[in-house]
Amino acid sequence: MTINHSYKDLLASTAVFAEMANKNVDLKLILIEFILSTYSLEKTFSQTANDISRALSTHYEFDIPDAVIRTILKKLKKDGTLKQEEGKYTISTEERKKWEEFIGKVESKESEQKLISDQLISYVEFQKGKLDDNSTSDLLNCFSSYLFDESFEDEYSDLVSAFIIKNSKEANFTKELNLIREGITILKGIKYNPEINEVKPWRKELTIYLDTEHLFNICGYNGEIYKELVSDLMELIKQINNEHLKKNKEKAIRFKYLEETENEIKSFFFAARKILSGEGNRGNSSVAMDTILNGSSTASDVIRKETEFFRNLQTQGITKQEPIELYADHRFNIEDSSLYEKYASECDEDVISAILKSFTAINIQRKGNNNNSFENIGHIIMTGSWIKLRLSSDMDTKINDGDFSFATHIYYITQRLWFRLNRGLGFNSQLPSSLDVVTKAQMLLSTHLNSSVRDRYNKLEKEVESGSKSVESVQDYYISLRSNVAKPEDIIPENVEERVKFLYEEKDIESFQEEQSVLRKKAEAFDKFEREKEEKKKSDKIAKRENNISTCKDMKNSSQSAYNLYIKASITLLIIVGCIIIWGIYALVSVNDTPLGIISFVLAVISILSLVKRKWFQTQLKLVTFKKFEEYKSTHSITEADLSK
Repeated sequence: MTINHSYKDLLASTAVFAEMANKNVDLKLILIEFILSTYSLEKTFSQTANDISRALSTHYEFDIPDAVIRTILKKLKKDGTLKQEEGKYTISTEERKKWEEFIGKVESKESEQKLISDQLISYVEFQKGKLDDNSTSDLLNCFSSYLFDESFEDEYSDLVSAFIIKNSKEANFTKELNLIREGITILKGIKYNPEINEVKPWRKELTIYLDTEHLFNICGYNGEIYKELVSDLMELIKQINNEHLKKNKEKAIRFKYLEETENEIKSFFFAARKILSGEGNRGNSSVAMDTILNGSSTASDVIRKETEFFRNLQTQGITKQEPIELYADHRFNIEDSSLYEKYASECDEDVISAILKSFTAINIQRKGNNNNSFENIGHIIMTGSWIKLRLSSDMDTKINDGDFSFATHIYYITQRLWFRLNRGLGFNSQLPSSLDVVTKAQMLLSTHLNSSVRDRYNKLEKEVESGSKSVESVQDYYISLRSNVAKPEDIIPENVEERVKFLYEEKDIESFQEEQSVLRKKAEAFDKFEREKEEKKKSDKIAKRENNISTCKDMKNSSQSAYNLYIKASITLLIIVGCIIIWGIYALVSVNDTPLGIISFVLAVISILSLVKRKWFQTQLKLVTFKKFEEYKSTHSITEADLSK
């Protein structure tokens, strides 16, 4: 299996670099360790500055400016760590051996990262089936590129994003990947800012023109993650501006938006008003449109939100650029008919035209001076549009080779500014959200989901317009599509599998309707089963109730029979007792007893018998004979009305 070795080295070495930086180690000291380790890796005791530069590239894939390397070599020479002889820097045996241990740090990091790579391979194979060696190599190289390039996308990028989100709750997992992201940011910063320990103030003014999506992000229309993304950048710019204002009257960096961007936003709100009035449909299936429509019931609600939107931008110091005359000087016009032909299959002509006009506006603002560094370029568009970034990076849209592009993404600007503010400070400040690997995964997957929904809807709309489908027949499918529009923060480990399934199992409307038909039949069968189950349950309950009442009636009759029997037995017993008493009296009476004595004795016996009251006796007898009946009746909530039926 052939895996791009340089990517593997760069993954490990950048992570080690970031780990050391996070321990508040000076950047020069970190680079010293990497430079000195190259002597062991190259198995040599003597190297030129160019040899060291090549060794750093070969073993660590570091692209360190020559100026930085030469500065560090001078320091090592001054410290006595290296000796310079005939243009070469020589290291002693003892010194070289001392730095051999450093190589083990990188090798140990490679082992840690291999565990993550193996997990990724297993995850992708679970989703797509067994990968051959070439596919595995492509996947791992994709993973490396994914971590380094903020706008990188290929056939595995969605699965890589899903893999990262699925494992995002494992702290060590995200820490390792973010170390790589942070390390590459520091290395890029060193490349663009060779004076690594010298913090210079921002010199030239820079105007960043925000496109529609970023303006929506600032106001939270695309969700909290996108809002945080821009907020992090604005905080960096605020810090730079605060330093700049101490010596200057103007801000160093400011945000603006072009008139064309304002028109695009207004058309968005106009579309929302049309939807609410019933004149338009929800064709624009986006998070921003959902945000505008949520809580809005009338067109006036949308107008109020639009007013609040632009007021919010103004409050944050984001203003509209005054109209720019695009054709006053044809030298600055970069529109070219060949570009329309080149991108015709990927984008509509009017979209390409709008993009090229915005680039012309930037070229005019720069006065054609495009061959400059980021800090000195003066004007640039910050966009999230893939087609705008593609056109911007296309050499055909530039005046000369080496010109700085007309547009860039938020990740590039954030990286540059974050490094500038943290350079030489030990990198203790929190990593911006735009550099967080989980945030990137959520945003990328969210973008692809929403784009897929939009593409499928457009296809559906064309079928309705052509008459091949009716509005009624596609209604359920449309609702199903819209349910997959997602903010980045909505994509979490618990639902990421379902989201990926939507991307990889593209159902056309026929498949969807067939699936819905099957689901309806299953639902109907289930409903029927539930109804029958409920009816049986109800029937069983009635039968059980009737059985309880019947049992209760039998118990009542049985108790009544027992009561009657006991009454008869009691009467019989009383008669017997009476006879015995009479017989006893008769036996006790003698000839010597006077009539008065006999009468007194009889009255005494009668008074004793009268103590036993008939009603009390009957009550006590009923309590005993009807006890089980009353308990059963109470336990089963049976009333006399039930027993009388």
